[in-house]
Amino acid sequence: MLKALVLDYITKGESVNEGRIISLALEQMGWDVELIKKPRKARFIDALFKAYDKNLIHISAHSTDRNLSYSAADRGVITVDEIRDYFVQRLKYDEMRLDNVVILFSGCDSASRNWVELFLKSLNAKYYIGAFGEPSIAEGILFPLHIYFDLWGAQKRMGIKRAFDNAVRCVRTEAKWRLFPE
Repeated sequence: MLKALVLDYITKGESVNEGRIISLALEQMGWDVELIKKPRKARFIDALFKAYDKNLIHISAHSTDRNLSYSAADRGVITVDEIRDYFVQRLKYDEMRLDNVVILFSGCDSASRNWVELFLKSLNAKYYIGAFGEPSIAEGILFPLHIYFDLWGAQKRMGIKRAFDNAVRCVRTEAKWRLFPE
């Protein structure tokens, strides 16, 4: 059974439950889904750390090129360095492996060099998908779901490059989405 972690770090009033919608769609496809909604900072990082057994990590969050932001005081800003340091303090470099994992981060500028390097080089993810620009909430739902259905849906089972290219072609987006490695 395919396993997914969906981390929804978007302020409650600004989202139409992006993480919940992604989770429900994956569950309908037969996935074992762990949804973590509006976690505190420590819970977010710890869940990411424990996701080595997942096939997919979907992150819904506001971001800049260096951090995830959340407006509630008890949630806080999570930086690229904090995530990397959390892994480094607990594992040797060669143990930091998310090598069977596809990570899709739907935040603004999530395709920036810092996020790509964190997930591909530091944490050794297999694939990383992020956006340049500002994806809308609807885009953060529709674009990933298009990829997930093409990649893992019952009828399709296409490769990730083809599923990504198909989503780019079929979904009208505000942001420019990128698949890494290219």
